[in-house]
Amino acid sequence: MDEEDASKVWIPAIVDRIARLLPRNEAACSLRVVDKATAAMLRTPEFMTVRLSESVPHHAFKWRWGRPGSMLDLTLARRRELLCLTGASGATANLALAARAYGCPLTKEVAYAAGRADIVHFVLRWDKEPERNFCDSAQIAEGIAEGCDLETLKRWLRGLIVMDADEVFHWEVADKSHQRMVLAAAAGSSTPDWQAKRGYPIHPEHKDAVEPLAKTAGSGNTAAVLFLAERGHQGDNDEGIGLASAWAATQGHLHVLQALHAAGWRLDAQVVSRCAASGGHLHVVAWLVETPGLGAPLDEELFCCAARSGSVELLAWLRERGCPWDGRAVTAAAESGCVAALEWLAEQGCPMPDDGSPYTEAARSADMLTLECLRRLGCPWGPPGRVFTASILSGVPGPHVQQLPHGVLPLLQWLVEAGCPVDWPAAVEKAEAEAKTALRLFSRYYYSEPHNCRYKESKALVAWMLLLAQ
Repeated sequence: MDEEDASKVWIPAIVDRIARLLPRNEAACSLRVVDKATAAMLRTPEFMTVRLSESVPHHAFKWRWGRPGSMLDLTLARRRELLCLTGASGATANLALAARAYGCPLTKEVAYAAGRADIVHFVLRWDKEPERNFCDSAQIAEGIAEGCDLETLKRWLRGLIVMDADEVFHWEVADKSHQRMVLAAAAGSSTPDWQAKRGYPIHPEHKDAVEPLAKTAGSGNTAAVLFLAERGHQGDNDEGIGLASAWAATQGHLHVLQALHAAGWRLDAQVVSRCAASGGHLHVVAWLVETPGLGAPLDEELFCCAARSGSVELLAWLRERGCPWDGRAVTAAAESGCVAALEWLAEQGCPMPDDGSPYTEAARSADMLTLECLRRLGCPWGPPGRVFTASILSGVPGPHVQQLPHGVLPLLQWLVEAGCPVDWPAAVEKAEAEAKTALRLFSRYYYSEPHNCRYKESKALVAWMLLLAQ
């Protein structure tokens, strides 16, 4: 068959047949880009939509998300959501690339929320020296309850409790709240066995609570919300309505808020508007501000919440209506991890705080993209030594810093190279105190490996600081 005859084989019917036999993302990312004619044949949403929760061809994933600047308009939460979606796809090569490119570490929450045992093991291998506190376990357990099936919940939940034996005090204090949140996550789960998960005996004393009402509101099920609200759901109904309206606003479910308002339930417009702003939901904020009888106030706190969402559109809408701002907005935008929001605030002349808090928030999440942006925009470092000293081990950084593959040292090295002012005596004193604390915990809690790793890192930090301080 000559070349001219071969080209005639590539007809729409055959191309369509091939596309339907391929995995959906293969058709969208590989087949469509063969040539212009093929792209023209496959122009329906079915073949033009890339589903990140399914395996994406590595070449396409790398082209879209591995390029410099591909993350600048995403908040830190959205970057972590991308990690979770990539984990759900099971594509470990893409997950490894994402962990390097997204500017935030690959934590175990990614695996548990994905609901895949193979990704759980991949992340555990990636994070070779894990250190987890009670808050981490609570988040992981919620992720399992919401994203995994009942068998996975049973298998991992007990392990989380056992592995946190060195935080017995925190477990005893926060246990009841933790149980309620796990139940709420199970109640709002989209897995087929969500009812069985909700009935799983996580703790016999907590068969019901107000969190399921809030979780249902967060899922957007208006009928269920009204039913549970009328029932009282065996709890403080005012608290339940407050949580439900706040969670619905955070998730952007305006129809739930409108239904509660129409049914006569009182909404705290100030609180609910701030929750909506934190989620970046302009349509919800607009309704709360403009609806007679609600009239959510335009104030600095509302603007700060909007900045925390990273939504430039919402920030612009608020400023157009005269909403005041202050330096807290820059700190909140840094917390969100949205470079585009930080750049917009700087362009509009928003005052920058002089206490170094934006750097502190970015360091807390090990968000190198945001740290680079703050330096480029000329954000003040604050009093000498504040940002650097706070960033030593368990000071400011949370679990995301503690789970960095190489510890906190690269972050501190970046701060020094970026010109962060350092009070070396105070920094050395802090690192030495951390080393002593880690050694005490290491011997107190059965010579646990996480505390041993923390002790070794503390000693390495002290040696590095003493060398630079000379």
